[in-house]
Amino acid sequence: MERVKDVMGEIQKNKDLQASTANPVRFSMLDKYCESDVHRGKTVQMMCVDGEELCPICKREADNKQLSTELKHKAKEIQKQKRLDTLLQNSLFEDDNLKQAGFKNYYAEKGTEAAHNKQKMIQVSKAYQEGQTFNTWLYGEPGTGKTHLAVAAIRTINELSSGKFTCLFVNTSKLMQDIRRTFSNNGFGGETESSYIERCASPDILVLDDLGAESGRIGKENQASDFVHRVLYAISNERLKKSTIITTNLTFDELETIYDKKLVSRLKGKHLALDFSQTQDHRDQKMNVGDVTDG
Repeated sequence: MERVKDVMGEIQKNKDLQASTANPVRFSMLDKYCESDVHRGKTVQMMCVDGEELCPICKREADNKQLSTELKHKAKEIQKQKRLDTLLQNSLFEDDNLKQAGFKNYYAEKGTEAAHNKQKMIQVSKAYQEGQTFNTWLYGEPGTGKTHLAVAAIRTINELSSGKFTCLFVNTSKLMQDIRRTFSNNGFGGETESSYIERCASPDILVLDDLGAESGRIGKENQASDFVHRVLYAISNERLKKSTIITTNLTFDELETIYDKKLVSRLKGKHLALDFSQTQDHRDQKMNVGDVTDG
């Protein structure tokens, strides 16, 4: 009698469990067998689970493969984000908004100089990923998107090369300011002039942004100081066999009035030059009165 009660109790528990489950799984064993190579030719009895016929071992292997694929994809995404974080953390930006710059959010009307230069920079990023070594100069008026495209190029290389090529962005004015701060503070954040130069020398692709601005933003005839020459000479000497993207608001002739010709020649090297002189100022956006709302 006790055994009957126990059995009846188990049956009732199963009924209660099934009743508490919103979508109970229904399965049954089939009079079919799977001989897939997945289980090395061994016959495995098939099952019917919620109307689907399957081999439990083949199903398990398929689920494991899917999970492995998802984990690998997640690991790649984590590594990609880590590389981007490293790039942004080590770079010297004057405007943090540039950290979001990419080819997709550089808008240019078809047939314009800006659209042409955008396509050229996409080609440049591909060439760098293929291992080609040369310098790229982007010159023209302020606000034309030179820096945006330079950042877009190294972000693309950083992402698509899977860490094969290291990249860095350095605003020239900020670089000089930060180095000068090391002189009076006995090292700024643990940095020295030598460590900043090494940081600029080490990456495979360096963006040297807004060259010339560090020697005077207003006058184009201002001579660069001995300090600026020393730093730029040191960086250019270390990068003779590496690729550098340089943005500037000045022409080569104007640069030679600021720096000595030997330095400009070293910075030029084997190079591609993109002219932005006919490109509209992207930052010059007129607003209508109706665009202004009450605060």
